[in-house]
Amino acid sequence: MKLLCFIPVLGSSISFSLGILGLIFPKQIAELIGLEIPMSSKHGISEIRATYGGLFIGMSLVALFSQHTIAYLTLGFAWMGASLGRMASIIYDKAWTKMNFYGLLIESCISALLLIATLFSQLLEQL
Repeated sequence: MKLLCFIPVLGSSISFSLGILGLIFPKQIAELIGLEIPMSSKHGISEIRATYGGLFIGMSLVALFSQHTIAYLTLGFAWMGASLGRMASIIYDKAWTKMNFYGLLIESCISALLLIATLFSQLLEQL
């Protein structure tokens, strides 16, 4: 049962770490995910810091500090939404690339860490 409590913390910690990377290294993250931001675009860099940094950090901190089921589920479903959006792009845009495969794998794994253990522990509590 203790392992089940640790698994969503691991998922939240990974999400938090990715947010820190987005906040500190926006140009490298933009390049990694295939976004081209003109060097003169202060707004583009701000967008990466805010979305891939601050948003990930904020959502993850709520889950880590509260350790509440709804926070883990919200973060998990957010990551699931990202993976479903990527799958839609792979299918409809015919965007099957190595980077999309890695992105889908990462998003699905983080989602699974957050959702499966949280839902399973809730099920065990009801028994």
